[in-house]
Amino acid sequence: NRPLDACPAAKRLQDTAKGQVCASTEAPLLLSTSKVMLEGGRPDDCCTSAQEAARLFEEDGDERMAATALGIVAQAQMSMGKYSAGRQNARRARRRFGEI
Repeated sequence: NRPLDACPAAKRLQDTAKGQVCASTEAPLLLSTSKVMLEGGRPDDCCTSAQEAARLFEEDGDERMAATALGIVAQAQMSMGKYSAGRQNARRARRRFGEI
């Protein structure tokens, strides 16, 4: 299967789970779907999902996973040509990894 084939299923799963699961369950789901969306060529959707995952991980106190999500945000932003924002999020991710 190609990543692009998984994008619609990942988005449906994300939409179904939204508001029905706790933040500690939703964050890994958002992170996983953001990876699928990035690989499937949907960087805008990837950014949205990964940013929300980073926020939820931060609220939960999981700095390592928040940094991972920020790294994915940076990748997606770079692929969209948003180099300044991508570098900024990459720096934020590196700082978080350094704090762990």
